[in-house]
Amino acid sequence: MAEMPEDDAASAAEGVERSERSGTLVRGLAVLEALTQALQPMSVAEIAAATGLDQSTAHRLLKVLDERQYVVRIVATRRYCASPKLLHPLPLLHPLDELRREAAPLLKDLALRLRLTTVFVVFVGWERLVLDVAQVPGSLTPYYGTWLEGPLHATGGGKSLLLGLDEAQRRTLLGADPFVAATPQTLTDWPRLAADLALSAQRGYVVSRDEHRPGVTNVGAPITRWKGGSAGCLIATAHSADIDDDGIAAVGAELKRVAELLVYQAPSLEAASRFCGH
Repeated sequence: MAEMPEDDAASAAEGVERSERSGTLVRGLAVLEALTQALQPMSVAEIAAATGLDQSTAHRLLKVLDERQYVVRIVATRRYCASPKLLHPLPLLHPLDELRREAAPLLKDLALRLRLTTVFVVFVGWERLVLDVAQVPGSLTPYYGTWLEGPLHATGGGKSLLLGLDEAQRRTLLGADPFVAATPQTLTDWPRLAADLALSAQRGYVVSRDEHRPGVTNVGAPITRWKGGSAGCLIATAHSADIDDDGIAAVGAELKRVAELLVYQAPSLEAASRFCGH
């Protein structure tokens, strides 16, 4: 049997080592994700079941994560939970945390005036991060994660992001039409979406009425930086049955007003935008 050349053998060994490291990283991230989503500390068996790992592998990963202070082992119950380092990795004086604190009074006041769930979203590159949410009694609760992944062409946050991009960037993000239809009202072709965004640019806010979820209307207003370009947006969400065209216009105008005011009342906006790649 012919022997493998030395260089080929070394390359094969490096490939196996890279694959093993990659696999370990993926499994470790799965453990962290399970713990951050858990509503209470988890046992090794529960973590193994949630991640599809065997208990010995889960235990080994937890030991390393505990040593690196990403998880906390509760000695009395032999259970694990996410550590402060994992739950809140940003320093308290990080620009995003400062921006959230500076914007919180405006966001709360806006939600109370509109009597709608109101969300502050920042754009991280071309992704959408929920920085804060303000709710009032009886309002919808449509936001359960911090990373908004709804279709760009059919949501208030997505359209707000598209509004600040040029046509080439929009086409790069969305690809060729027809776009996926989440509901019968979704805009699935370039001409209709382009016309919708052109109208949004004129009035200063976007509207998604039953385009992503039947019976749900999003209105969003982009937050423009001092130097131009969108840093994020404000979104209000309502039951479609409870808001007519005049109501949408009123909500949009108020969102636009507060989005413009936010630039003056949140001095950390520029630093946060730079951190987010803008």
